[in-house]
Amino acid sequence: MKFADDLRGKSSAGNHGINLYRFMSDRSGVESSVSFFDGHVTVVHKLNSGKKIIVPPFAYLQEEELWKECDNIPFSKILGYYQDALLKVGEEILRVANYDVLYMLKAYDEVKEHDPLRGSCLLEAAQQLNEWLMHNNEASSDMIVYKMNQLQISRRQRQFSDYEGTFLIDVIKSDQFNATPEGRDLFYS
Repeated sequence: MKFADDLRGKSSAGNHGINLYRFMSDRSGVESSVSFFDGHVTVVHKLNSGKKIIVPPFAYLQEEELWKECDNIPFSKILGYYQDALLKVGEEILRVANYDVLYMLKAYDEVKEHDPLRGSCLLEAAQQLNEWLMHNNEASSDMIVYKMNQLQISRRQRQFSDYEGTFLIDVIKSDQFNATPEGRDLFYS
């Protein structure tokens, strides 16, 4: 993902010190800024195939670990952005959403001790997005990845149930788990 350097600004009011915003100027040269997440920023993601797709602005937070540093993330809007993107872009957006789930979980692990409120927001947003992925991809071979995500989320909330523990062991032993790079990355990272 590529952006101009003027998209990031320092914030003295936030806990983490970074707000993302976009600078704009009108025809008379008057400059203003708007939140990065207000819908005025277009984020383009290049797939492995070389195809470029427009993705929700949250995908940019994967860069430079911004999920844990950005103060102005509107967590309540994440799911809506991805729902809209699915209609506009198609199923290719599901993989981008999955990576956001994984990056949110990683950020949760890094902030949960010193910023429990932010950690809670990250974990809740990851759960909502992952549930949406499971619902919108029920027949997909990626379902195992989403179930593994759910186990990752559940484990951060509580101990595994006997069923979840057995399921995890069965998945790790299966060919299905070894066939998905995301599954391996998730487990071994």
